[in-house]
Amino acid sequence: PVRGLSPLNYACLADEALMKQLVQSRQDGSDKFDIKGTPSFIIDGKTHDGDMDIEDFDKLLQPLLPDA
Repeated sequence: PVRGLSPLNYACLADEALMKQLVQSRQDGSDKFDIKGTPSFIIDGKTHDGDMDIEDFDKLLQPLLPDA
């Protein structure tokens, strides 16, 4: 098996049709959300690129949370 992959992951790699479907799905998501690199986060339909600290996440998420 491939190092770091479970037997199920390896089985997926061996299935060319499934692999093409997975690659296309990843590409579709990257195109839809304009993903340019990692890490990227989609929050409320908007893409945020780059490493964010907890304060940055808090600023983005707090307005989306229901009042407690």
